[in-house]
Amino acid sequence: MTAAPNCRRRRRHIPDLRRTSFNVENALVRYNDRVGRLRLEYHAAPGLLIRNESYYITSKRHWRNAESYALNAAGTRVNRSDYLEILHDQEQAGNRFDAVVDGRIAGRANRLVVGLEWYRTRLIHSNNSPYGGASVVDPHDFMPGYFVSPVPTVASRRAEMTTGAFFAEDVLDIAADWKLVAGLRRDAMNFDNLDLRTGVALGKDYHPVTGRVGAVWKPAAQLSLYGQFGTATDPLSGALSLPNGSVSYDLTRGRQLEFGAKGGMPAVKGEWTVAAYRIEKRNLLSRDPDNPSVAQQVGQQSSTGLELAFVAEPLRGWTIDANAAVLRARYDDFKEIVGGVPVARDGNTPAGVPERTASLWTRYRFLPQWDAGLGARYVGLRQSNSANTANLPAYTVLDASLAWRQSSALTLVLAVKNLADRDYALSGSGGVRWLLGAPRTLQLTARTSF
Repeated sequence: MTAAPNCRRRRRHIPDLRRTSFNVENALVRYNDRVGRLRLEYHAAPGLLIRNESYYITSKRHWRNAESYALNAAGTRVNRSDYLEILHDQEQAGNRFDAVVDGRIAGRANRLVVGLEWYRTRLIHSNNSPYGGASVVDPHDFMPGYFVSPVPTVASRRAEMTTGAFFAEDVLDIAADWKLVAGLRRDAMNFDNLDLRTGVALGKDYHPVTGRVGAVWKPAAQLSLYGQFGTATDPLSGALSLPNGSVSYDLTRGRQLEFGAKGGMPAVKGEWTVAAYRIEKRNLLSRDPDNPSVAQQVGQQSSTGLELAFVAEPLRGWTIDANAAVLRARYDDFKEIVGGVPVARDGNTPAGVPERTASLWTRYRFLPQWDAGLGARYVGLRQSNSANTANLPAYTVLDASLAWRQSSALTLVLAVKNLADRDYALSGSGGVRWLLGAPRTLQLTARTSF
């Protein structure tokens, strides 16, 4: 991906530079993640299944680049600034245990799942904040140079988050064509943060209780209708990974009301789904697009939408998969701090949220071990700041693939992303610059099982 030197007025866009990256020579994004899992299942008795999963994850991540770019007033030079370097050294260990009990209540089939979950995450966060460094380069005779920061990169804080939870879910057949679903979860979260530069240690505990209740009605063999209401809390990953590791943030809490239908179409070996929903989230963390290290909490943000999906095999070996979504996303209560002054953003569309999306993918198996696919992805217009004074245009991207299944244990897939090599804005920063999506890209993937 490359940063195109766009300014607020589109006439400043320089097409010849759209594929030029103005980053430093030794910029990098490096992930080294390792995951180990152990799953056990034991059928202790008829109708009783006991399961346990233990895991251990390590993540070492490194980001280094010149973060900001802007054309000078004359349009002859690119000013680079915010030479940023961040490292994460993270590990997480956890265990999930549950028991599945199949039985009957008042003669009706019932399935109960009860369990316990525990995990601990430790993170050492290093950076070179406050991010300094600056340079000026000629966009037409570009010499990338190297990353030079006036501030050394050192460990800035050590954070630890421990979570224990009890959960239960029950599915009861209250009639031949009716099911009642209910679930409950209680978490106990402890977050500790030590600032390694100042020695200040802070901590906070959280004890959220969440749940859901719903019903499923199957009036016909090929039709199911459902409705549910649920509450939830987002993980504390934001407080854990943000540079300052603030304990001042409250948990992000949400609630969702959803109704939908699922149906079958035997004539084309297909099925369809439609869902209407309303999601509300309070205390959602929002990052400043012009300064990603700064975050504040949104009072309330909501989304009301409709989603449709369809999958079918109208002819043997030929499959079609399509989906579309239409939504209305809004800040319901958000006073954004701008220059130290709260500015109301109520009624605006959240930055980066497309209110129209769709995709279509078709695949054809032309030989027993070979299939080819072609698809299109559409993403609608998005706002690029919370003030809604600039936006990112909609785009459609074509993709293609060719797969060879050597055996049930080995599949090779050659994918072509952005088949038409189209320029499009993947994300943006307040209308000042766009981050272009990847150009035409070839990707070869091998999938194995043993």
